[in-house]
Amino acid sequence: MAINSEVRAQKIFRNIGYKGLALVSLLLGAIGVVLPGLPTVPFILLAGWSAQRGWPSLAIKLRQNSWTGPILLRWQEHREIPRQVKLFATMLMLISVIVFWMTFSPLVAAIFSCFVFLGFYLLWFVSN
Repeated sequence: MAINSEVRAQKIFRNIGYKGLALVSLLLGAIGVVLPGLPTVPFILLAGWSAQRGWPSLAIKLRQNSWTGPILLRWQEHREIPRQVKLFATMLMLISVIVFWMTFSPLVAAIFSCFVFLGFYLLWFVSN
């Protein structure tokens, strides 16, 4: 009996973790729409993945949404991000790197640029 309650508690905590991750990812994705430098698509993909595991009703709503649905469905079916999304994301990354180099110290800008380059690499070479 104690084993069943432990397993149930683990499932509850895992479910809460997936729900929290889905909400935070969705929030960061929404912020990324208006804030250059913060990627949107990876957070939407993460929100869809975590919602599928811990919050199926949210996963359905995300797939049915006119904005997030096509991104999630295309990723699930083909493991690809649309080319126009990649181009738009690249443009925003470039703008954010330029702004960082103009506003922050060279060390901070260089660190930020490394993360942006990693995001660029993942965007263009990991996804189709």
